[in-house]
Amino acid sequence: MDRQQIETKLREIIALRIPSLKADDIKADADLAALGADSLAVSWIMADVEDTFEIVIRSEDIMKLQTLATAVDYVAKRVVG
Repeated sequence: MDRQQIETKLREIIALRIPSLKADDIKADADLAALGADSLAVSWIMADVEDTFEIVIRSEDIMKLQTLATAVDYVAKRVVG
């Protein structure tokens, strides 16, 4: 899975958990909290990411995943390389 595929899937996951968003409207540098993700939505997003990409997100890393871009980087490092 390449970075573009990871980004597309992450957009879909975020849009699923924040219903007011469309996947294509999510900017790479947009803060998830500013997009409307409360702590419950973030929990669901992280669980979906773990299930989708078959990775484990360490609790100390969750706070680092504040934007789509940082999430793509994080997942790509664990899935691609």
